[in-house]
Amino acid sequence: MTDQANIVLEHLRAMRNEIADLKKEMLQGFTNVEHRLGRVEATVGELHTDYAALSGRIDQVQADVRVLKSRTETVG
Repeated sequence: MTDQANIVLEHLRAMRNEIADLKKEMLQGFTNVEHRLGRVEATVGELHTDYAALSGRIDQVQADVRVLKSRTETVG
């Protein structure tokens, strides 16, 4: 009976070690995903900033076109 008990205990220890290794791998993977997600979020934030700047420029160009139109209408 002690041989069977030792075999069972050995298998349980091996399983515990494999589970611990898998847990470490998963935690490392989650850390990597969290880092990459943070970079994606930062990039999206930068894109929003760029979009806002471009929107302001487009508004200015539209205003300039209106001014030019009104000048050509008064001249023509």
